[in-house]
Amino acid sequence: MFKYCLWYKITDNHMVNNIINELSFILTTERYPGHLTIKAKMDHLDSIKLYNQIKFDKEPYFELIGSVYQTKNDNFYALQQDYLFNGKESNRNYHVSLVYRLNKGFTKEEIELVNNMVNDKKEILGIKNNEIKKELFNCSNINCKYWKKVKL
Repeated sequence: MFKYCLWYKITDNHMVNNIINELSFILTTERYPGHLTIKAKMDHLDSIKLYNQIKFDKEPYFELIGSVYQTKNDNFYALQQDYLFNGKESNRNYHVSLVYRLNKGFTKEEIELVNNMVNDKKEILGIKNNEIKKELFNCSNINCKYWKKVKL
């Protein structure tokens, strides 16, 4: 689906991952590690090259912006929350996907539920540079439960 992806993986104890886990339970969807995608849809060799080019770059921080919205890629649906890169808008869309679902979009009520969860915790959903780590994942399968970290 997304081939090889380079992520800023969010630490397991961050509130973003708590929301992902809670939504997985409420909406009966798969769990996955919270992340912001640096680049997706790369072949294996290109993903390793990019990782090696940026692995020593300082991690940025991210600030929450806007509301949760739904995206669709073939039969893969996501509810996403946008973030500012180092407090500024950038030429790309940094976001955290809070829940994924296959073959069925999210209802208005489900989107509202997720927006309410985010709004209730907005002050603690910023992501500091010590709360992320660059990691490479194989996301070739449409089902996120089969996405695997690439050992480097």
